[in-house]
Amino acid sequence: MTIPSTMLKVVVAAPRQVALHEVAVPDPAADEVLIRLAYVGVSGSDLRGYRGTLPTTVYPVVPGLEVSGTVARVGASVANVQVGDRVIVEPVRSCGQCRACKAGRYNCCRRVQVWGIQMDGAMAEFATAQANRVFRIPDSLPLSTAILCEPLSIGMQGGGASAGGARRGCCRPGWRRHWPHRLRRGQEPGSARHSVGAQPRSPGGSAAVGRRRGARRRSCGPRRSRTAVDRPARGPRW
Repeated sequence: MTIPSTMLKVVVAAPRQVALHEVAVPDPAADEVLIRLAYVGVSGSDLRGYRGTLPTTVYPVVPGLEVSGTVARVGASVANVQVGDRVIVEPVRSCGQCRACKAGRYNCCRRVQVWGIQMDGAMAEFATAQANRVFRIPDSLPLSTAILCEPLSIGMQGGGASAGGARRGCCRPGWRRHWPHRLRRGQEPGSARHSVGAQPRSPGGSAAVGRRRGARRRSCGPRRSRTAVDRPARGPRW
């Protein structure tokens, strides 16, 4: 695979300030993979970062965390993928040393970085990623469809577990308490699926997964149209 010396990337320098830059193609580290991007989705986080309403965004930043592409180069210690593989990416980088990482909960890493928010994402011609966050996809899955794996996997992860309890909490300014971002309940037929919020990406997505497995869906949120059991969850109006 021929790799050019330069590439184009989208940079959000500040809220509502976007530019196209020509830069050198990055070299992957020993444990990284260089990916030639085929498709990049525009997520809600990307839009909020552009508008300046995502307080965790570190500017300047390259947006893009829902991606698919082909491996163009691999680092010296990479063994799970090879050049030419069609892949998707879990768009996070964790330290691997903290208590959460050692317990396998790297999404709760104290120094976690998310593509397009705390670190550069993939809205470019090439991007590097940690090899252990890169996954091969079958030839039967089009790259244009594969970018949906990242948002849908959030609902699948929340809806696929059978143990009860809160997975993670979040708190927004003005809220009086921590509300669970994603709740899990049993997925046996007839059990109830409780979700706070009804976006298709995470809480609503996990509720939909639970419903497919026989659970009754229960969602709460500010709009009845997004929480009604007999109606499909709609995405936010950007």
